[in-house]
Amino acid sequence: DGFAIPSATGLVTSSTSNVLSGDFLGNGRRQVLLPQGGVWSIAGYSATGFTVSSTGLAVGGEYAAADVDGDGLDDLVGVTSTTPKNVTVRRNTTAPASSGFAARFASTAQTVWTVPDTRVLYGWNDPKVSDINGDGRADMCDSCPDVTIYDGKFINSCRMDEYRLFGGFVSLQDKAATN
Repeated sequence: DGFAIPSATGLVTSSTSNVLSGDFLGNGRRQVLLPQGGVWSIAGYSATGFTVSSTGLAVGGEYAAADVDGDGLDDLVGVTSTTPKNVTVRRNTTAPASSGFAARFASTAQTVWTVPDTRVLYGWNDPKVSDINGDGRADMCDSCPDVTIYDGKFINSCRMDEYRLFGGFVSLQDKAATN
């Protein structure tokens, strides 16, 4: 159960291609999204066997799949190559659990964060996305690549002193706003 007979798929990727795994169809099964001819194609098992279908969406800097909005469909997360860099989300617009094998994504990506000039975005091409707090949506964080548990909460290990000394993350305010 859970395994299929090995078969030649005819799919070819380069060693630098991102192959994304997720539930893109809303059917409770994992599929893979991989670049084929400059566009994302979805591959996986359907009722008729192994299936590949083009999404028609040009590959555009997406590097992760995560259910960002909690609708049960994995969305595409990307980073622009511009300066400053922007973290983007391209929403999955597929009709969940439809009988077909076609995934659809928004034609434009939504910027969810612009990296400030004073920050450096490390590790953006190897993200770790997960629903850390259990609300059904994927969480994205920047800062330390490792997490620890402090006082029953997941926190970035490099910011543990803020919790230990001040009871939470310290944030900056504009000096003019405090006067």
